[in-house]
Amino acid sequence: MHRDRRQRPREAQPQSGDERARRSRQGRAARGRLRGAPAPGTRSARARTPSAPVPGSPWHGGSFYAARSSAVRAASGLESARDYSDDFRMQITAIRTHTAEPVSLCAVETSDGLVGWGQLGLFRGGLSAEVLHAQIAPQLIGKPSDDIDGLCRRVVIRDYKWAGAHFSRALAGVETALRDLAGKRAGKPVCELLGGRCGPVPVYGSSMRRDLGPEAELERMRRLQGERGFQAFKIKIGERWGADRDAAPGRTERLIERMPLVLEPGTRLLADANSGFGVARAIEIGARLEQAGFWAFEEPTPCLEWERWIEVASALTIPVAGGEHASSEQELGRMLRFGAVDIVQPDLGYVGGVGPALRVAEMAAASKRGCLPHSANRSLQFVFTLHAIRAFPDPPPFAECSIEETPWATGIYDPQPVVEDGVVRLSGEPGWGVRIRESWIAQAEARETRG
Repeated sequence: MHRDRRQRPREAQPQSGDERARRSRQGRAARGRLRGAPAPGTRSARARTPSAPVPGSPWHGGSFYAARSSAVRAASGLESARDYSDDFRMQITAIRTHTAEPVSLCAVETSDGLVGWGQLGLFRGGLSAEVLHAQIAPQLIGKPSDDIDGLCRRVVIRDYKWAGAHFSRALAGVETALRDLAGKRAGKPVCELLGGRCGPVPVYGSSMRRDLGPEAELERMRRLQGERGFQAFKIKIGERWGADRDAAPGRTERLIERMPLVLEPGTRLLADANSGFGVARAIEIGARLEQAGFWAFEEPTPCLEWERWIEVASALTIPVAGGEHASSEQELGRMLRFGAVDIVQPDLGYVGGVGPALRVAEMAAASKRGCLPHSANRSLQFVFTLHAIRAFPDPPPFAECSIEETPWATGIYDPQPVVEDGVVRLSGEPGWGVRIRESWIAQAEARETRG
């Protein structure tokens, strides 16, 4: 008579060590298939294995930069957080925010009187500042300031159920301020503390506008190429979350057709749809971009359903980029793991600071894909991004640099980064190498958490 094994007690089914190991391997393989991973011995369902360099994609690494993966891993806090019970060195004594929408800066002061400056993730900075003072700052007062990633990790673990956009944006303010503090104390720029070296960073000119017609948009790019030496530009195509609509009839197709003809030969061309298309339209536009020789296609379909990017990428050879919206390094890691992007784009202000972005860059390098951070304005975050890229294990060929005039972003600090011959040169001064303008601080709303 057949007996149901489920009715037999576990202890009545002895297994050898080899049998237990075999069953364990089978279970892991089955769970992997449920999560979408390929079965052992099979290939991924994606038609094109993403990589960097992608065939036809001129991804450079190492020529402009000196970064050491081991130094990055050590600096990015991948070791366990230390026990602070008997350690009172360089205690954090006060955390202040200064908010003038849409920007909120963070100042961290330690017991030796030193102050480091950072910036919370942009837009609705007051809300993120509220989160910082209510949840994050009280956990950090009295703690030593030197193990930056250890401190931030403890905050994330303690409040893991609050994970999300404003929490990560608030944490980015403290994290970047602690980086500045560490650089000032060591007398070194942040990029050197991360394992890189100060020096020039190539940048691409990034348009934020859809209200300009194709000819006006391309004319200003042609002019900036002559004045500033940009060797790469990004245009906006479609309409933001436009469900296949265009900002103006025929604008997208005209830009794609004309851009290679107007700019200097060899200029790298990028296009950002900002979640503007459905899958079918994205594939159609992507084919046009390929034919015109574009370098990357950013956020082709709605970013909140980034799994659909896999369909787009599988049908095209142009690298698909995305991830700026993500508020955790874990989500960006999933994009890489499932092959949704060829180029992952963490935003340092949205993902929690420099440390998470460095770890994403490490993941991208390990999976042979690119990491090109999102940096859509010239606020302090632009400076943070330049320093981080100098320490990436496989740096991108350029950083994003907005070509828009935004006084709310550029009126915060000095010296302002200047694009000359297509590059920005970091100052080499300690920390972020900038000074916050007293006039900006005076007009901002201040709030403090102190021990």
